[in-house]
Amino acid sequence: MTRADVGSLKRPYITVGMLAFALLLPLAATSSNRAIRRLGPQRWRRLHRLVYLAVPLGGLHFVMQSKGWQMEPLVSLAAILGLLALRFRSSRGRVAT
Repeated sequence: MTRADVGSLKRPYITVGMLAFALLLPLAATSSNRAIRRLGPQRWRRLHRLVYLAVPLGGLHFVMQSKGWQMEPLVSLAAILGLLALRFRSSRGRVAT
């Protein structure tokens, strides 16, 4: 094992945060009207569904990096999960076209 491997095992919040960051990079790169035209609306929407994985990972990173169980990170993660639950609940009634 290299020194970098040991560091990531001791600090898993870094790995979670970097994964969230890596998932958000293509979203930032394609968040323009030009990118939407180039990718096409269907492919652009499919790509931007990564946000449903990246944002909870970011919230989990925030909770993990705070030492102990602090209220602010837990409230942030609860808000993220609550908003995602509302989003998925409201989209269940729609018919895909």
